[in-house]
Amino acid sequence: MDEDYTLFSGVTTPTSGNVGGGSHSITGDPRFVNPARDNYHLTKGSAAVDAGTNAGVSVDFDGDPRPIGARFDIGYDEFLESYYGIYLPLVMKNR
Repeated sequence: MDEDYTLFSGVTTPTSGNVGGGSHSITGDPRFVNPARDNYHLTKGSAAVDAGTNAGVSVDFDGDPRPIGARFDIGYDEFLESYYGIYLPLVMKNR
């Protein structure tokens, strides 16, 4: 089995047995939005941002172009900072 450009998180031994591959895999925090609710979008500071390679996939899970930023992100989502904008509450005036 081969692996490369993989982000390992929360494991002390990321591989065991006969695993080959390149030297681009990393260990770090993926900083997902909310994995408990199956929201695996990346947030700012994720170790996956700009750490991947061109795997021949030109859009991510949401249809956003790949890459966004300096390089491809690891995983199914390209981090899109504008997606996590500032939302202001709606204020209504009483008449």
